[in-house]
Amino acid sequence: MRKRRLGAPVAVSPDAYAEFLQRLDRPAQPNERLQQTMRAKLPWSPVRRTCCARPSRCGRIT
Repeated sequence: MRKRRLGAPVAVSPDAYAEFLQRLDRPAQPNERLQQTMRAKLPWSPVRRTCCARPSRCGRIT
């Protein structure tokens, strides 16, 4: 299998690289788009189904 390169290397000063690492370590600033993403249903989550038409009577999940 062939290795894929993610991009060309970029040369930066040690100070610029240190600033970049500090920005990566900072927590994300909360905003509406981030909150929507965190609340979104995961597309790979299984659909929960009950074994009968009235889940209030049963509760078993298949």
